[in-house]
Amino acid sequence: MSQQRDGYEKYSETWKNLQEPMQDFVRLNTETLKNFQAMKPEDLGKITRPDELMEKQMQWALANGERAIAYMQESLKIIEKTMHSFAEECKANTKKQ
Repeated sequence: MSQQRDGYEKYSETWKNLQEPMQDFVRLNTETLKNFQAMKPEDLGKITRPDELMEKQMQWALANGERAIAYMQESLKIIEKTMHSFAEECKANTKKQ
């Protein structure tokens, strides 16, 4: 019975460790989507020349591109942290056996 409990505790700890990065990704996705810029109908009403439209589109593209790069950097940090802790856990479990 003790072995079953130990096995259950190991799996429980593993699942707990997997939940943390998922929560980090949910937070990151929510923040990123909130910060993306999009064209609004009232923005179109303010544009009087075609070059203004191009300028606005370029501004949005650059701003969203920077946000996409920041998103990728943050997501890679989350993945790196998760893989590191998973590798450490595997190493510790291997030494126990």
